[in-house]
Amino acid sequence: MGLKTRFQKGEILVGTWLNGPVASQVEIIGGAGFDFVILDSEHSSYGLDQCEDLVRAADAVTLPCLVRVAPGDAREAGAI
Repeated sequence: MGLKTRFQKGEILVGTWLNGPVASQVEIIGGAGFDFVILDSEHSSYGLDQCEDLVRAADAVTLPCLVRVAPGDAREAGAI
């Protein structure tokens, strides 16, 4: 079941923020049983260009991830 569906069903989900660009930390978060991770490229030491490896790491451990992007990056990515 997807993350959006789980939110809509009212499940209590536990997630965390990742402020460092280290893929192994994403894998650890997934292995620890978190329901999702938020990659914070707006207020952290990495940008959208480094998120690719982090998203791949999340995918490898079937951990849903959300990405918060800086306003300039969102425009560049076509999100706004």
